[in-house]
Amino acid sequence: MFLIKPFRLVLDFQKNADFLTMKRNIKNSFVKKIVVGNHEGYYRIVIYFDTNYSYKLTKTDEGIKIELK
Repeated sequence: MFLIKPFRLVLDFQKNADFLTMKRNIKNSFVKKIVVGNHEGYYRIVIYFDTNYSYKLTKTDEGIKIELK
């Protein structure tokens, strides 16, 4: 799901995981920050962008491919 204010893509994955929330700010990129959070029964990845993008998600053998337009 792509949300605005701020512009971000939210991806939820069903899986029990055991880790602390991780946050990384990124400089000089169209990606501004990535947050990976652990929740009961799933984990969430939030990718913050510099502006609004169209996107396409494709499932691959390795995971998920994100294409921005």
